Amino acid sequence: SGLVDGLFDAKNVEKIDDIQLNHMSEVVDYFVESDPLKGESLMREFTERVIKNRDLEGLKKWVSEYEEPELQAATAQRVIESGAFDEEPLEAVEFANSLASDKAKRTGLSSAYARLASGMNGHNPNLTAQELNTMENGADRDFALNGFAHGLVHSDPDAALQWANSISNVNFRKVVTKNISKRIKLERPEKKPDQQ
Repeated sequence: SGLVDGLFDAKNVEKIDDIQLNHMSEVVDYFVESDPLKGESLMREFTERVIKNRDLEGLKKWVSEYEEPELQAATAQRVIESGAFDEEPLEAVEFANSLASDKAKRTGLSSAYARLASGMNGHNPNLTAQELNTMENGADRDFALNGFAHGLVHSDPDAALQWANSISNVNFRKVVTKNISKRIKLERPEKKPDQQ
């Protein structure tokens, strides 16, 4: 966060010039090569600052133009989480499925399904639950379940854990149920999560 703030004037993100963008690109490229996790994190911070007041089609094009899976995943996650698709939340799922990289697609699916689970723009999470029940087991469904479960933590913690427990990949399921249990404990200390 501090690194991005140092490269940009946080108050004038709409006025980022080409020189600043080139500096940012060089910094991101350096981190992607030397430490991909830090590169992803840096890209999420950068994306968070530049997506405000941008049109959806431009954002979709911007995300799709990244060839590196880590960068495409980071930008897709932040664009969806920012609420760019909230007027048509199902469009976020379509967009995630359109991404070339599996990493970006699955990160996008997690973000999109979290928004759907929260009932964004009047969306009925029960419709999404029905869809999830018809999806074939596999990585795409597991990432959708991850997002859906996280999106339910605040409104229905028991259901969140039930959905997390339906993730087919055992190791991923353990990570997600552990994370959801921690969130339940933080958000609802009076509620004792049952990890099953």
